[in-house]
Amino acid sequence: MDQKALALIYLYVKDNHSTTLDACKTAKEAWDTLKKVYKARSVARKLQLKKELNNLKKGPSKPLPKYIAKPKTIWNGLLATGHMKSCSAS
Repeated sequence: MDQKALALIYLYVKDNHSTTLDACKTAKEAWDTLKKVYKARSVARKLQLKKELNNLKKGPSKPLPKYIAKPKTIWNGLLATGHMKSCSAS
């Protein structure tokens, strides 16, 4: 069962991550390795999105509907990184 899970992980990761997983003997090791890689990226992405949100300005040539949609797109990105669970979360 573990070897099937490991094979599935290999099938669904991008080729550049295959070498990262080569030393992994179990699906759990592979999963934990990927988790570490993506968590670091997630933190960097979260900081990038926060910066974008803080620096958001409407330029004179930017259409209003696009300007209004941008914060929503950034917010959805922050939610995807786990920044906040949802607006209604207490």
